Amino acid sequence: MSQSDSESSRVGLKLFFYIMNEWSQSKDAQAKLLGKKNLDELESLSRTESIEFTNDELVRISYIIRIYKYLRTIFTVENQANGWVNRRNKQFDNLTASEYMQNNGTEGIEYVCHHLCGHCQ
Repeated sequence: MSQSDSESSRVGLKLFFYIMNEWSQSKDAQAKLLGKKNLDELESLSRTESIEFTNDELVRISYIIRIYKYLRTIFTVENQANGWVNRRNKQFDNLTASEYMQNNGTEGIEYVCHHLCGHCQ
């Protein structure tokens, strides 16, 4: 991995953790959203200098960043945008968007992203 790839990965991870904090996601939820099997895998990311993501992790992070952006476009009030992922939604089988994404992995994150994209047009 080149130095610029490693730096991009660190920036992406920092943004991921920032969004997770804005959305008030637990460490367990963060691990599930990133596709990690347990909290130790998540914690090890913050301690390592050279981060190498799988393609699946990169896709998850990119969708989460887009979801964050779409929510900022749809809602003008920050609390509404950040709270949306924690509110139940009929579109997601009456789960919160966070629960839906955690339960359905990459496909669930993609679905939520496309759902929000449709509201931005």
